[in-house]
Amino acid sequence: MGLFRRVFITRTGAVSLWHPQVRTQLDLPSLAAAHLTISAHLRNSARYTVRGVLVARIGAITLRREVFLGPGMDRRVVFRPARYAALNFVHPRLWWPYEWGPRNLYHLQLAFIAAGRVTDRKTVVFGIRQVSSRLDARNHRLFFVNGHRILIRGAGWAANMLMNLSARNELEQLQYVRAMHLNAIR
Repeated sequence: MGLFRRVFITRTGAVSLWHPQVRTQLDLPSLAAAHLTISAHLRNSARYTVRGVLVARIGAITLRREVFLGPGMDRRVVFRPARYAALNFVHPRLWWPYEWGPRNLYHLQLAFIAAGRVTDRKTVVFGIRQVSSRLDARNHRLFFVNGHRILIRGAGWAANMLMNLSARNELEQLQYVRAMHLNAIR
């Protein structure tokens, strides 16, 4: 079939960033504060030890963590709210499912800097929200978003099978999803 969407060619320095993630723990039921945990895997492809700084930015917040990586070493680096007070958001702008509220989004920018140069960078768009589930007494799965029970109404969706893609057509299909009051698509 070949390539049919945008292709990106990337190049990194000795240390590359993999699997960036932001996890949220909310103060429930008040929703008055959110405690974020940021993590990423770093991989040193060089045959020498690299000393550098992992920098994380969310809006005006900047966090730094010094990192040493031996030759060929992989390491998961975590910024925890207990150590970095700026990751404790008071009255955060929360992300809500469709028809429950706004889908507020934040941007996390990660960069690894060694010897004064950025070796790799990643940007992650995320929503501050807490999703959980549990089984009820009859073994039915119940879902919760930000502490509120929610009914998942979803469906499977696939792009045009003939690869006749256009931004307008894709937007129209997603508008149909909204018109059906679905809050999840696969």
